[in-house]
Amino acid sequence: MANEANPIGGVLMKSHVSGIFLISFIWLIVIGLISYFIPPKYLKTFVLFILLAHTWSASSWLSPYYGFWSAIIFIAFNAILFIKMENRYLNTYKTGSLDELA
Repeated sequence: MANEANPIGGVLMKSHVSGIFLISFIWLIVIGLISYFIPPKYLKTFVLFILLAHTWSASSWLSPYYGFWSAIIFIAFNAILFIKMENRYLNTYKTGSLDELA
């Protein structure tokens, strides 16, 4: 039994037990391709959108089973991860901002 809000993921999860792995693999490829081809000035917004959407979705699974604080810790972890990855990106390319890449 799958209880998935995403209609595509829900269909795959209900059709076979490995559906979650298939949809996850496909989704990672899609995100990677979009990230590769998107103009750099929109990349930060896209990545932040993906992070926020997945954080919200995952926290909706965490909080009913593990409580409010598990979701808060997960959200804090993702916020720190986003800042660390942005800093790493900026240090790698020696720019002051992602906006300067456009």
